[in-house]
Amino acid sequence: MLKENKKMIIALAIILVLIIAGTVLYFTIGLNMIDTYKGISVMDILKGYIIEIAITTIAIIIYYILRYRKNISILKIVLYTCLSIIALQLLTISIFAITRLEVNRLFLPMLMFVYVANIIYLTNKFDKAKK
Repeated sequence: MLKENKKMIIALAIILVLIIAGTVLYFTIGLNMIDTYKGISVMDILKGYIIEIAITTIAIIIYYILRYRKNISILKIVLYTCLSIIALQLLTISIFAITRLEVNRLFLPMLMFVYVANIIYLTNKFDKAKK
């Protein structure tokens, strides 16, 4: 049990370092944009999708609360869901910034894939906690 906690702490520390390094690189150098996206920030790219993603996330959180409220506290569901979604999205953007991958038409689908994979993971994790 103690070894698993130690591994988890090391993994979280590595992820946190990646997020911080990627964020620093993003704000100092920026992302490696292809010519079509030159001069455009990530927020400009995501601007058209923020409302839809927010509505979807709120709907998913409400679903989680209704389904798992008997076994998991509501505060834990909301915090864990929001923090994991934000952390994984920041990690994905950080990986783009650190590796200098080009931001092209696959950038948004990659972010959406990470979002959906995270929701599937959370559902499985909450299902296991329910049993």
